[in-house]
Amino acid sequence: MLKGNKEAQSARNDFVFWLGLIGRNFRSVIRHASLVFAFIASLAIVVMALIGGADVFGTKVLNIPVAGTFEITETLMVVLVFGGLAYAQVLKRHVRVEFLIRLLPAKGRVLLELLGLLIADVYFTLLTWRCYLLFLKSW
Repeated sequence: MLKGNKEAQSARNDFVFWLGLIGRNFRSVIRHASLVFAFIASLAIVVMALIGGADVFGTKVLNIPVAGTFEITETLMVVLVFGGLAYAQVLKRHVRVEFLIRLLPAKGRVLLELLGLLIADVYFTLLTWRCYLLFLKSW
């Protein structure tokens, strides 16, 4: 009987080891992807500033506005916001109401964090699905 328990414990330890390894690798991939998105968001700011400046200069000085400035800036704004959100999520830099969370015990904080992540996952899954349907309709 004791031997069976050791085998079960060993299998459980192996499972936990592999689960942890997959989690660390996944976290590394997400961290690198968010850095790429943050870099792209930074480039979006630069491009928006350059196009906006060129449009103002072209309109006021040369009397030739840059075509599509408004549309390009709108599109780059989406890239800027969501690229920054991904990076902020990885760094856990979102604005949170901490005064109530501090009153909870450690397990309560973990459960609340898990609940928040679960709600966010459901919300963004639904958002992605609806955006995909709108994409198909516009395509």
